[in-house]
Amino acid sequence: VVAFNDDLEYWGVNPLWLEQCCQNKFLTRKEFLDDAMEKDASLLKKEADEYWGEGCCARSQQFLWDLFEKPESSLAAKVISWVSVLFVVVSTVAMVLNTMPEMEGPKDERGNPTDNTILSMMETVCILWFTIEYLLRFFGAPKKCAFLKDAMNIVDVLAILPYYISLLVMEITLAKDGDEGSFHELQKVVSVFR
Repeated sequence: VVAFNDDLEYWGVNPLWLEQCCQNKFLTRKEFLDDAMEKDASLLKKEADEYWGEGCCARSQQFLWDLFEKPESSLAAKVISWVSVLFVVVSTVAMVLNTMPEMEGPKDERGNPTDNTILSMMETVCILWFTIEYLLRFFGAPKKCAFLKDAMNIVDVLAILPYYISLLVMEITLAKDGDEGSFHELQKVVSVFR
């Protein structure tokens, strides 16, 4: 197809002047090849932008980057991709269930509702996975500033941060006056932002 297209261009023949049967076959195959070459060019450009240097950690960084950012690069990367999706689903379901009054834990000594222990533990494990994944992706990123400015990575931080803020606020509140009731109300507000 490429050679035939080159011949047509060389002789100044417009592909639309071909017979209908030949024209359809030629244009379909040419369009397919153009798309494939465009995809290959974009992959090459993307790989050219991903340069880790020649340092001792460059190979490890590239391995981490491929593992977490390119699920098509290996079976392990594909598994990690699916595990990440599973954690997102589990985290979302646990967070939704945790807001339902039927799923609340036992009341504390003041009569305030507490979080369901199992759902809270699931959420903690999920946040821990998201944090580790984000940090490993950051360490593997070829361009750290571009990684931090990327919209999806900002969303990741905004999804993880409320959990750690709520932990910090809980520690400060309990250390200050030992009142968990006001923290529980604040925790509900912070969970909205997650």
